[in-house]
Amino acid sequence: MELVNANPSKPKRWLWIVLIIIVLLALGFLAVGYFTKRKQTASTADNTGKNVTETWAVDKTPLIETVTSSCTVILADKSFRTYYMSDGDIVYADSTDGKTFGAPKPTGIRGDKDMMISN
Repeated sequence: MELVNANPSKPKRWLWIVLIIIVLLALGFLAVGYFTKRKQTASTADNTGKNVTETWAVDKTPLIETVTSSCTVILADKSFRTYYMSDGDIVYADSTDGKTFGAPKPTGIRGDKDMMISN
């Protein structure tokens, strides 16, 4: 006597489980690959999408001589302004590149010569 499947059009349950596991694994590998590639591209590409190599050089030249503590801020027009103590006055100097500052201008705030100390 031969056993015959009563319903041949119905696949077995284990086949569906294996198929679902394979699909989930494939989607997981695709997601990991996408996010890994995206993360590396964001950190090594410039705004044109080309990979660039950055090199940094330390410049030990002081930007402003004989001052104590200073505070530099970026203004709305993308220029730089640094505030510092000079001869008992709090003054500021402006710069377009953040390296070369103009002549100091008074803020009108006076204090003791040693009021601002080095950070």
